[in-house]
Amino acid sequence: MGGQTINAPVEDDMTEQAVNFDLQDKIYRLIQENPDWRQYLEEMVQYEDDHYRDEYYAGWEWKTVHTSPGSINRMISAGIVDFNESRSSRRSSYYSLRSREDTRSALQLGETDDTAEGGPQFDADGLFEMVIGHDRVKQLLRFSLKAERPVHVLLHGPVATAKSLLLEDIGRLPGAQMYLGSTTTKSGLVQMMINYKPTYLVIDEIDKMPTEDRQPLLSLMASGKVYRLQSGRNDQVSMQTRVFAGANDVGKVDPPIFSRFVKIAIPAYSHQEFVETAKWVLTRQQGLGPDMALLVANMVSQHTLDIRQAVYVARMAKGHPTRVKDIVDALWPQASGRVTPLRK
Repeated sequence: MGGQTINAPVEDDMTEQAVNFDLQDKIYRLIQENPDWRQYLEEMVQYEDDHYRDEYYAGWEWKTVHTSPGSINRMISAGIVDFNESRSSRRSSYYSLRSREDTRSALQLGETDDTAEGGPQFDADGLFEMVIGHDRVKQLLRFSLKAERPVHVLLHGPVATAKSLLLEDIGRLPGAQMYLGSTTTKSGLVQMMINYKPTYLVIDEIDKMPTEDRQPLLSLMASGKVYRLQSGRNDQVSMQTRVFAGANDVGKVDPPIFSRFVKIAIPAYSHQEFVETAKWVLTRQQGLGPDMALLVANMVSQHTLDIRQAVYVARMAKGHPTRVKDIVDALWPQASGRVTPLRK
């Protein structure tokens, strides 16, 4: 085992190293990304408070603070825990916090954030700006994101609705991990959850996730625990993860998983909602000017209300307005029943 060699802390509380605000910020962010680390770090601080004056104090072992060697190694790599090489032996490995006081301060800051409204803290009102309409859906999502304990949400509805845009916004939150159900594997999902312990797990196309790969997800939603068989031992990892998923066909979602979701139906775009949403996406995400974005949105809306198609047309047009009609005519040569486009 490797790591930086240090002497275990033996100084008085009043003489500990100067406050390191960068380290406090790092620890604070790591706690937000790995919520289960809070308990481990609290136990580390408490143990060092209680024992650092002991005559033969060497640090603490991973078992002492009820964590795992894997978590300790990740904390060492992150620079918040040190391996006390000079105090360790073949039988015992000892560790100490990089800075007990900075860790204590980061934990206290996290407690202030978490208790302000009882749940994760972020600008909920700033979410979902790119989705026009669907105000009821957006409000429900904000409520679930800010709930004190995990609430899992399934967005379902026909293809080419706002499901993916809503999920993508959640996927941009700190501590979020996104997965595509059609490409998920059991081992990949378990490894990701154990490595990152996401605050938000976002799964689009959950109805396409292979049946045999859904057991870890069910375990997470039912008990907050994920299991991994390693070296003949079944490791258990606890996490406070909120699952947000999207599905076109809810009939293909396993009933035990389906029952653990709050279900929110996403209706198809109205014509006006599509044009306004497409214009927003094309200007904010694709870099188009407002006139070009409106042209693409209007012409695509005559044939489909799929935002992805508007993005593809915009990319192919490469900023040339005259190309838009040629591309649209080539994509939908047999189209009939035209919709009158919106005007600026």
